[in-house]
Amino acid sequence: KAHYYKGCIYRDANLCGEAVQEYLTAIPLAKKTENQKLLGLIYNHAGYLYYLQNLVEQADSIYQLAEKLAIQRNDTSGLGIDKNNTEN
Repeated sequence: KAHYYKGCIYRDANLCGEAVQEYLTAIPLAKKTENQKLLGLIYNHAGYLYYLQNLVEQADSIYQLAEKLAIQRNDTSGLGIDKNNTEN
């Protein structure tokens, strides 16, 4: 969770590159703990930052992962983007 929250801090400070790096570091850790909700949040936030940087292909790829997780969890709220949501 620490890398996720650090990514959120960077995101809020408009440091997109640093935020994405923290999210990318957080992905395998979230997978290891099997925290699917956290993983979905990480994917959503990283996708949003990719989109802001006009990295459309990367954004689309990671949004597809977020969507797949949300469907598996039957979580319709996980299909939307809420960049202010830091719940885990």
